[in-house]
Amino acid sequence: MSDDRGQAYTLEGLVAAVLIASSVILGMQAVDVAPWTSGPDDDMLDSLRTQGEDTLAVAAENGTLKRAVTCLDGAAPATAAYAPGGDSATALGPMLNETFGNRGYSYNVFLVYQTGETTTEKLVYPETEQEPRNGVVTVSRTVALYDGTPAHETTSDGCRPAGENLSERDDTGAVYLADEHPDSQLYNVVEVRVEVW
Repeated sequence: MSDDRGQAYTLEGLVAAVLIASSVILGMQAVDVAPWTSGPDDDMLDSLRTQGEDTLAVAAENGTLKRAVTCLDGAAPATAAYAPGGDSATALGPMLNETFGNRGYSYNVFLVYQTGETTTEKLVYPETEQEPRNGVVTVSRTVALYDGTPAHETTSDGCRPAGENLSERDDTGAVYLADEHPDSQLYNVVEVRVEVW
């Protein structure tokens, strides 16, 4: 009588190894590895987005956003309007710095507006664009400007009324915006976009 038990044990071991390997593979696919990775989590990104939207909403509500958009350095948008701290010509720079910069976040601020048939995107803070890392949050707010909206200029005391409205300033070519709606009181619409990471 021959002993076939060795072959049965071998087959049983092989089947067990296949079952264990497939269990491990399925288990690895079911595990969420996000908590162990170095990227930001969804709650943090949502919190940043909410804080950014709230900051821009407050700035729009109290007129700070419009003043920053209409603050000019010659014919160009004044980067000093978006600078943080004591160098800022408006309150917007310190507001963004309080919300993001003082807490260790980096950010870029862009103005987006129409110039003829093209959309212009102008970096206004910092002077050279920073490269966002993973987990960037983008928030924006639009500002409607009208023909009679006062233009502002940077001075040593900050951003002060220039004594002209946007339409008058546009006639001399001394504003970065053009009147995109000459048949109405609407002058242009500017989107203030902030990238945070």
